Amino acid sequence: MDLTVQDVAVAPVAAAQLLSGGQVLVSWRTTNQGPTATIGDFADRITLRSTSGSVLAELLVPYVEAMSGPLVSGASIARSATLQLPEGPTGAGSLLAVVESDYGNSQIEGASGEANNRGQVAFSSTLAEYVNYVNLVASQLAVTPAGDWNTGDTVTVSWTTRNAGTVAPGRGWTERVEVLNQTTGVVVASLTQPGSAAEAAPGASVNRSASFTWPGSANAAGAIRLRVIVDAGDEIAEFNGSGSLENDNLLEANLQIGADLVARNLAIVEANPRSGDPLTLRWDDVNLGQVASNLPYQDRVLIRQRRADGSAGAVLLDTLLSFSGAAGTPLLAGQSRQRSLGFVLPDGLRGAGDFDVTVSVDAGSGAGSLYETNPGGTAETNNDSRSSFSAALRAYADLAVTALTPAASAVDSGTDLSLSWTVRNDGSAAALAVAGGWIDRIVLSADNLVGNGDDIVLAEVPHGTALAVGAEYSQTVTLRIPSRLNGSYRIAVISDAGASVVEPDSRANNTLLSAPIAITATYADLAATLTQVPGEVYGGRSARVQWSVRNAGTAGTDVSLWVDQLYLSSSASLGPQAVLLGSVTHAGALALGQSYTAGLDFSVPRDAVGMRYFIVKTDATTAVYELGHSANNIAVASEATTVSAEPQPNLRIDGLAAPALWRVGQTVSLDYSLRNAGN
Repeated sequence: MDLTVQDVAVAPVAAAQLLSGGQVLVSWRTTNQGPTATIGDFADRITLRSTSGSVLAELLVPYVEAMSGPLVSGASIARSATLQLPEGPTGAGSLLAVVESDYGNSQIEGASGEANNRGQVAFSSTLAEYVNYVNLVASQLAVTPAGDWNTGDTVTVSWTTRNAGTVAPGRGWTERVEVLNQTTGVVVASLTQPGSAAEAAPGASVNRSASFTWPGSANAAGAIRLRVIVDAGDEIAEFNGSGSLENDNLLEANLQIGADLVARNLAIVEANPRSGDPLTLRWDDVNLGQVASNLPYQDRVLIRQRRADGSAGAVLLDTLLSFSGAAGTPLLAGQSRQRSLGFVLPDGLRGAGDFDVTVSVDAGSGAGSLYETNPGGTAETNNDSRSSFSAALRAYADLAVTALTPAASAVDSGTDLSLSWTVRNDGSAAALAVAGGWIDRIVLSADNLVGNGDDIVLAEVPHGTALAVGAEYSQTVTLRIPSRLNGSYRIAVISDAGASVVEPDSRANNTLLSAPIAITATYADLAATLTQVPGEVYGGRSARVQWSVRNAGTAGTDVSLWVDQLYLSSSASLGPQAVLLGSVTHAGALALGQSYTAGLDFSVPRDAVGMRYFIVKTDATTAVYELGHSANNIAVASEATTVSAEPQPNLRIDGLAAPALWRVGQTVSLDYSLRNAGN
């Protein structure tokens, strides 16, 4: 016998074309080309393979001799089998159907007879999803209201979901409405709805809607992105031969929601302002937008003086205004709210001339706190309003020190000097004696600069009456020149030193310096003299020393309190070996040529035995100004004092007498003398 396979063919079962996952009918003809009939049963094996050789499906088809009889020489039989292709890409593409007769070699065909037992045919299968696919399509997006949502509004989103595919989905899916404020980065709403296979037959559509409430505060305004996403969880596979069908699952709308604030009607309330006047600036904040302002905001007021050439000059005012209470409530669409700011023009030239005013609505840091929008795209650039006004220069007084006459060009420190000066009003308005008038300050300066660190205030002289334009007054005072000064000085008069009179631009002539004045230093010279010194003292016993102090300088002392100290020394000098016995404080100034006496009661040190000198030092802490004349502050006793050891008692018993014979119980009489043999 010799079995061969012929006419292998592949056809779809119950389908128009071969598809992955579908059934395949394989047919073939088995022929016995050998000289003898088959003996017993045998089987044909059918395999479906990929081009790489992988087995996709396999089936054995038996030939039962008891039913069909032997396959005689030259006979053939038509055979067929149904197999299932794998689903997905594995069951699609270029494939092979292979039929192998007498699988298992149950028939004896000989070596050459086994070689022709196999037949095959190539065929192509199409991915089933390319033909049977789901395509969910989102369309007809509508939003009510269409835009300009205010806080608390109910917003409804509607859309249509249609299955543009060829089969219904095999499971449900999720559809989501997502509203993102791209300005704040916050998802304002995220709503989901289920979709079911029952409502998604091929070509069928369903209308859906979802609603949410528009929030307040920061998320109520901004660049808003609204999306409707069908099959948001990618639960349904959507593709066909042309590729993915997911790109029609999304609907998107972008909206701009916000107020549009501008400033209007900017003006100064007062007519004919002058420098130094209090003024009121008014304007209106107007919301030209379609929704209310959603956050508190600030207005910036900038006022600058204009230079003569028209350029911007000094900044007079630059401030941010915040609003609270009723003034800080949201500004509704179309609403106008009046704002105002009071300020005072500076006195003098800084408060006169032409001024430019700019009010910027919502002028916080950066672009402001509000998201603003309008159809023209100018909502963030139309916030400024500009105006200008002029102010006249008010008339002011001008106090000028016109004459300054010291009584002498040389003076001793610590003595008196007479000074006269004249003040005239050179201004165009009277100098008013507000709150008691003003003071003229007299200053002593070591240089030509008044107001630096070397100034010494000698006096402050009040002036209590108004001074008319062109009028003047003169004053004379006697000044005490401070002690301890030496050298060339100047006296300055500063009229209205406390700036009680308004003189914004003319204070330079309020001060006048005198010619140089030579000040000669005066000084005290305390000379100490010991007036009572004991010739001998005893250690541990009390003693007293007295002294006198005379002012032999050129002036009285400039202080009224100093300390004198008394020492005991082994030499006639005040050195480290001297022992401080005590201090006496002198109270009261000492005029030139005057003197005082002082004394100290003290206990003599027990260890200071021998010849010692008493030394007194007046003004021991150098409180008195003596200009170097301090050598005579120390007085040393002319003779040394003998310091003897402290006297000690020495009791002795002399002449002791007693009876020669004593008896028990007898009273004995003793006689003796007690004597102090000490010093």
